[in-house]
Amino acid sequence: MANATGQGPSETPKAPQEEKRTTRKIEPSVRVFPNSSIRKVLEFEMKESRSVERVSGEALLVLHDVLLREGRKLSKRAIEYAQKDKRKTISSDDVRRAIADILY
Repeated sequence: MANATGQGPSETPKAPQEEKRTTRKIEPSVRVFPNSSIRKVLEFEMKESRSVERVSGEALLVLHDVLLREGRKLSKRAIEYAQKDKRKTISSDDVRRAIADILY
């Protein structure tokens, strides 16, 4: 049977298909730290508590993002200290001062 334009068979609407539930894998925009290293940080504390046994993938992602965000803040502040002293090298003192400013 031809469609309204006179070309080819007309298409009948298809029955809606069941929605398939898919799990969405969450990925960070930038991967800096390996999951194994982040897992080790959590496992150090887990050994102390002895009440938690597993870490979810999403928990690793959240901790990764926080470490990256806070690390960038610290880095920017350390760079400011080096620039203020007209140096091209960030020293351990610059990093310590940045940590004292931001975290304490």
